[in-house]
Amino acid sequence: MSDTLRIALIPAYKPEPILVDLAGQLKAQGMQVVVVDDGSGKEYKRTFAATACYVTIIWHGKNQAWLLNSHQVDNFEIKPKIYR
Repeated sequence: MSDTLRIALIPAYKPEPILVDLAGQLKAQGMQVVVVDDGSGKEYKRTFAATACYVTIIWHGKNQAWLLNSHQVDNFEIKPKIYR
């Protein structure tokens, strides 16, 4: 048995239901799975809820993807909600 912690970090914006299968497969391989709901909206809540037994969910109320290309990150504060 390895002492190495393996983590799969999945950013998800308006995910397809296949996310549930992916999370389950990764968990079955011994990985800790973290899914970031990047402001997908209420209509995607069911998909995220179906992954809850496999993953830790970090939820952003508003899409944050623009930060990846922004030089204004220094003045921006992110307060995600974390569900286990």
